Amino acid sequence: MQVSVIVTAHDRRRYLPHALRSLEMQTLPRDRFEVIVVKNFEDKESDEIIRRNGWKNSFSEEGSYGKLILW
Repeated sequence: MQVSVIVTAHDRRRYLPHALRSLEMQTLPRDRFEVIVVKNFEDKESDEIIRRNGWKNSFSEEGSYGKLILW
């Protein structure tokens, strides 16, 4: 079983490091899940957690993700 975890953080810089550290502490083996982070800001602490775990980091300054879905 492979699990994909998608973390979205639109203007939620304050909460993202806590959410990512929670994922680091999961008991599911690392080769059984992937993490994709979508955010509209850069954050040194969060970016380091994402980098050291080899997770995917997607950055977009688009004001509304809904517009992207509609097109």
